Amino acid sequence: MAIKLHSPMGQIPELKIVDEKIKADEFDYVAVGRALLADSEWAVKLKNGNLNQVLHYTKESERYLN
Repeated sequence: MAIKLHSPMGQIPELKIVDEKIKADEFDYVAVGRALLADSEWAVKLKNGNLNQVLHYTKESERYLN
């Protein structure tokens, strides 16, 4: 089963493509950082295809950064 990541450009089928897109400046570190702030296990969940378990970033997520 391929990993699917939704982005403004559509679905990204594999985790390595995420890395390629970051290196090509098509994704930015802020978006990845926000995902990690909201869910420190984001990368593991993405790698394992468990995106349905990802906690999504919201402005309220920042309240818990202390």
